[in-house]
Amino acid sequence: MNKSWKDYLTKEDKLHIAVYDYICLQYPKILCVHVANEAKRSPFERWKAKKMGLTAGVPDLLIFFQREIIENSSVKICSGLAIELKVIYANGTRNKASKPQEKILTELDKNGWISRVIWTFEDAKKEVDKYLNI
Repeated sequence: MNKSWKDYLTKEDKLHIAVYDYICLQYPKILCVHVANEAKRSPFERWKAKKMGLTAGVPDLLIFFQREIIENSSVKICSGLAIELKVIYANGTRNKASKPQEKILTELDKNGWISRVIWTFEDAKKEVDKYLNI
């Protein structure tokens, strides 16, 4: 019996697809992109991607939507929402952001983005709805 492509998806792949589909269906006018950092590449493709600016640690999803947020009685302009998706394993442990991911998330925060590490679809949905609150 032949496997379908869906049979090869990991738990994190399925979470990512569900979150991306939710954003596209719920907010069709919002620009949301996936950064393909996790792909397996040949040595040449890795070299070429690095030369072209592929950077380890960039979050899975970037939502490009500028908005004002009130924080500590002051208005903050946010450039967008960055989401790093992780999973909760069967034994209840959570996988964690890598050092390069933590570094990029911190840099995004310093530069007007809101960045989050998220483990479940429900939490991703809440965070997206809260940020986009259009």
